[in-house]
Amino acid sequence: MSTPHYLETLFQLDGRVAVVVGGTGELCGAIAEGLAAAGAEVVLVGRKAEKAAPRLERIAAAGGRAWFHAAEATSKAELTGLLAAVLARAGRVDIVVNGAGAVPGCTNTPGAALR
Repeated sequence: MSTPHYLETLFQLDGRVAVVVGGTGELCGAIAEGLAAAGAEVVLVGRKAEKAAPRLERIAAAGGRAWFHAAEATSKAELTGLLAAVLARAGRVDIVVNGAGAVPGCTNTPGAALR
């Protein structure tokens, strides 16, 4: 099935850089795949590289570009480091998806330090 031309024109992301915080999870991982399919260079952000590996392989197999950066979403220092790493490697940030997961009652989830 080919993509209609108007969809390619509307949703083309060639040359864009998308940072997907929580990209090692299911929902944001699927979003990351969609962004890569539309042409964006995608940065998957999560805590564990091994969780990112299968998603990175799927993106690459489909012809997309993606890489992983480890960061804890509750740490301002790690998020500052993430931004520096993305700017150093890709030169820009065009899209940010903040979808880091949270488990109620867990002390190692986004926002836990604020409770």
